[in-house]
Order: sequence, then C-alpha cells, then structure tokens
Amino acid sequence: MAKRELKLEGRRDGYYHNGSRYTNFTMELQAVKMNLQTGERCYRLLFRIEDSIEVLKEFEARDVNSGRWLGQLPTVFWCEDDRGFTKILRQVLSGAESKCEKVEKFSSFTGFQKVGDRWRFLFTNGSITEEGFDSTIYADVPGCCYNGDRVWVEEAETERYLQLIQRQAESLYPVLALNLMATTRVLFGEYGLDLGASLWLEGRSGSGKTSIAQTVGKNTDSKITQYGEKPNAWHERNVVSSTERPGSLIRALINFGGDTVIVDDIKDERTQRQREKSRDIIDITIRSIYQGTVVERASRRADDNETEVRTCAILTGQFRDTREQQNARMLIVDVSGFLEDSEKAEVLAQLEDNLHWQANLIGGFIRWLIVKTLDSGVGEYWRGVMRELKRESWIYENRPNGLRLKDTRTRFLFITRIFSEYLQERFPRLEKTVSGFLAEGRKSIEAAILYTFENLHGIKAIALRMVKEILDELFQSGEVREADFVKTVLGNPNYTRWDEEQFCLLQREEGGGNVHRQERVLLIRELRKSFQRTDQEGAAVDERPLLVMMRQELEELLEKKAETYVKEKIISESEKKRFSVPFLAQMNLLLAWQETGRIGRYDRPYPMVQYRPGNEWDDNDKVSGYGEVQQVKCVCFNPDHELVQEFLQNRFTTLKTRIRIGRDEKNDASRMRCAFVKDRIHLKR
Repeated sequence: MAKRELKLEGRRDGYYHNGSRYTNFTMELQAVKMNLQTGERCYRLLFRIEDSIEVLKEFEARDVNSGRWLGQLPTVFWCEDDRGFTKILRQVLSGAESKCEKVEKFSSFTGFQKVGDRWRFLFTNGSITEEGFDSTIYADVPGCCYNGDRVWVEEAETERYLQLIQRQAESLYPVLALNLMATTRVLFGEYGLDLGASLWLEGRSGSGKTSIAQTVGKNTDSKITQYGEKPNAWHERNVVSSTERPGSLIRALINFGGDTVIVDDIKDERTQRQREKSRDIIDITIRSIYQGTVVERASRRADDNETEVRTCAILTGQFRDTREQQNARMLIVDVSGFLEDSEKAEVLAQLEDNLHWQANLIGGFIRWLIVKTLDSGVGEYWRGVMRELKRESWIYENRPNGLRLKDTRTRFLFITRIFSEYLQERFPRLEKTVSGFLAEGRKSIEAAILYTFENLHGIKAIALRMVKEILDELFQSGEVREADFVKTVLGNPNYTRWDEEQFCLLQREEGGGNVHRQERVLLIRELRKSFQRTDQEGAAVDERPLLVMMRQELEELLEKKAETYVKEKIISESEKKRFSVPFLAQMNLLLAWQETGRIGRYDRPYPMVQYRPGNEWDDNDKVSGYGEVQQVKCVCFNPDHELVQEFLQNRFTTLKTRIRIGRDEKNDASRMRCAFVKDRIHLKR
C-alpha cells in the first residue's frame, strides 16, 4: 500500500501516525478484478496483522465505499478511525488500479463472450483466445475448469480419439455433437444461428448413460486435475440430479454458458412428490434450452435479472415421461447394454483414462473458431451453410412434429459440417481417419433422428395403422376364429364341455391334396378354463386372453401391406424392412418370452390340427374328421395393448364342425399350448 499518500508510517505490526499506532494491520493490493457484465470492481488485498497473521481477502468496490469491508475480516483487528481510514483507502485504491501489476477481468458465466472487441471462451481458471490461454480473464463460476494442455492439440492423440469415437459412433458421436453445440451456441447465436437442443440418453440401469454423458458430453472439470496422476476423473464433473430443486437447475442453465448441463438419473420415482419434481426439472430443461431463456420465473435468481440460456443439455434416464412436442426438441439415443458389450466398455474406459484428448481437441476447435471470427465474411458463410442444410428435403417433415425434428436434425448436421472443416484444415495428414470419423458421425445422427421420430409415434404410428388394417381385413373376411366351448345335446342340454381341437389352429385337407387354412387368427377368451381337464388340472396359465397367429403369415401380410404403403407414398422403399415381428414386439404389440436370462424370442411352437372331413358320425350325430397334430411357429398379440383390446371387442366366427384327434395327440397339443402361454412377458427396452 502506498503509505506516503496515507501519511501513515508502516511498521511490522501496523500503521503509525505521529508515532502512535493507528491500526494493528498493514495491507497490500494483490490484484484488481473487474466484472465484464456490470463493470463493478473487486480488490484482492493481503492483510498482515500484528506481523504474524496473513489473510488474503477480496472486497467489492461497493463494500469498500460503504465501510463494510472491515467487518468482513475473519480475524481480530482494530483501527483508530474506521471511517477516516476508509475514506483515505478509497482514494488510494482509485489511483492504485492503474499501477497494479495484476488486473483481472471476470464474467458471471462461462463460455464464448466478447472482451473488448475480441471473442474469448471463459472457464473458471482462465480463457482461450486466438493466441492461446489467458489466466487473467476468467469466469467467476466454480467447477468449470479447463484441463487441456492450452495449446493446439497434437495430431497423434487426435487420431486415437477420433478412432475411438468412430468405433462406437452410434452411441458416442451424437453426445459429442451435442457437446460441440453447447460449446458454440453463443458464438453462432451472434451470427443469427441458434444451436439450442437437448439430448436424451436412455437405457436400463447400469448401461453407462451417466459415464458417457460425463466423459464425452462435457469438457470442464469441477477442479483443476492432473489427469495422469488421477485417472477416471470424469466422475467429478458437475451434474444436476433429476430430483434437485429447480433453482439448482436454473443456476446451471444460466451460469454454464458453453458447458453442457447434465440432468442425471431420471426414473419413475417412488413418491408422488419426487415424480412431480422430476417432471418439472425435465420440462424446465428442455423448454429453456429450446427457447434460449429460462421458462420458470419463480426459480430465477433474486440477485439479478439474468435469464438467458447459452448452453445445451443432456438428460440421462430409463424413464421418459415427456410430451410429444418435447421429444421433437431433442435427440433420443438408446445406449441400453453399452457397458455389457466388452468392446464398447473398452472404448469408454480409454476415453475416461484420457480426458485431455477431448479437452485439447475441443480447446483447439474453440481457438480455431475465434481465429475465424477475425474474417469479416465468416458470418455470411456460416449462415449460407445453415440455409443450405435447411433447404434439404426430409422424408418426414410433413408429418406431425416433423418440422421441429427436421430443425433439430439441421442443427446437428450444421455443427458436424463446421467441426469437419476444423478437422480437415487442422489435420490434413489424417484425411482417411477424419473422413471415416465424419461418415460414421453423420450416419449416427441420421439413426438417432429416425429413432427419435419413432418415439414421436412416426414409424410406430404407421406400424399401428398397418396392424389395425391387417386385423380388420382378417375380421371382415371371417379369418378370425374364436374357440368356443361345446354344448352337448344328450343328457343335460346346459352341460358345457370342450374339445382340445377347439383351441388349436386348423388346417383342412380337401380332395386332391389341397390344403385350406380354416383361419388366420385364433382367439381364446377363457384361457385358464380351456386347460381344465382331469390330467391337466392346475396348469400354470395366464388369465389374459390368447390371440395367436402364425409368424410366417403375419410377416407375409406385413410385407404385402408395406408394399402398398410404398406405392401410396406413405413410406419410402428403404423403410419397408422396418415393419417386422421384432419391431412389433418392441412396440409391445406382441408378447415376448424370456430365454436364458434375456428377452428376444417373439415366437413359439403352437399346435395345428391338419384334418380331412369324413363321413363317419360321432356320438352327437355330427360329422367329424380325423386330424393329425403338428407344431407351427406362432406369435401372440398383447391383450393389454389398446389396439388389441379394441379388436377383442368384436365377436368372431366359431367352429361348427367337430374334429376328432386321438388321446395321445390331445395331450401333445395341450402340452404345446401350455408351453406357449408360460412365461409370456411384455418386451421392456
């Protein structure tokens, strides 16, 4: 401190005036900090008290002006005249700013922002400029540290990083692309291009969602870390719990400009209160990111009016309770079983052990973009790229929410295009690696967009329509039979009995060896009752009705219907193959069976009776045919699905002709049916 201006004599134990001690401390100005948004100043002062205690303390200029600063010292002190000392101190600090060797500038949020007339990207520990890394201008936001090497990235580690991402691009590249969009949203927004979007990583518990999000979806660390000394530091990166208070999420959305906000572990919470809080967090995240401003007024910070959202978000969870228009504002990627695959787990482990590869690569990308902004024509070029991508036609754009999803697709393709230019310009010797990486990246975006569209009830809506039309046509043509219980005409006329033949599929053999299918679909409403006979009593069967059909016949009808839809331009030629039995099972239209600890069987053998009408008379004076039992692969429609429930309200034809099969064949048929209905489950993704 300039003691001459204070007219005080500084000694080891304090300031003296006219030989008398005036304070028990002395002070040194260490640094001046200036808020880039408000222009307010902050002083970093070193206090030496009684020459034995040192305290480093920061005071805002307004606190110095008001005299409150002395009360903030965390130790015992005294001053002869607080007001007089503060008045002189204000004058000295005002003159000392220009002479201070360390003048720091800080921002209230991270990410791209202009300082003077030049772009910078601010972290907690400094900022990236066109010249490198500068620690004197930073963001006053804890937990967003840059741990790259602060120089242009090396070619060898870039090649290794790109190869790792390329190996599992379907799951990893969309996360990286979302990261790049979050990083650059503010910069491109300055040129009229909004890259706001969200990404949902879904999958069952333990599939690796959070690890992927923190490793590939985020660049900053909660503290400065030497990665070589502390591997797997990814787990220390900031995330927001799906059940936190909305205020925590709002602060993250506002403060983390250019740093992805991760909302973690969204699931079907146990209590109503937690479920409501989780839904609020999801809604605030997706809508705030999409609109670029905080949508929840009650959660805004009280200390300022800042509401701008400058970043993007990744949501991880196995339970998505979102509205259709919300899904169109984000990309959905399924990473179920990622860590169960040894190759995928190995790729992620290598990325976790080498976090500086991505930090360096994206740090170099930031620096490359800043250099590009020095070109006055770059803004028009970037806008031209976006216009070009928007003009591209997309097959689903005219379907419900198609335009919203097309806009999301365009944003991901735009950042892929700009990032590719950086890689190609910066690493010309890696042409083959870069080309393969970008090809797989674009392919992963298209796959994720298609999957998202399916979740918007796009392809799934068409599949539902297709199945409904197939079932309706079979009903109209009388090819759906309901297995009925037989009433005897002898003895008690109200006595109801059953024949096993009633509950099997039927195939009639006519003269000349021609085979005629009696029906395409079989319905058994009282399934448990159909098993109640002396030697089958107590069979473990489902109470739900059985609606069974041969798998081969269903596939043939799906293929025929898909051909019709292609001719009517409802779907494209390339989409035909998507309408399959496994796809219907994934939609829960069909039931599945669990085999050896995993789900994947969508069909099982079911008995079919092949018979030939004869001229013999049975005990009830009815013509009967003698049949043989064979097994055919059949599927089972899910009776809990609303489309199937609606179909079950119809009344179907019943079998009028009695068919006789032998006792042993009856037992075989019953065992086959029992195995068919056992362990049926809904397919869970």
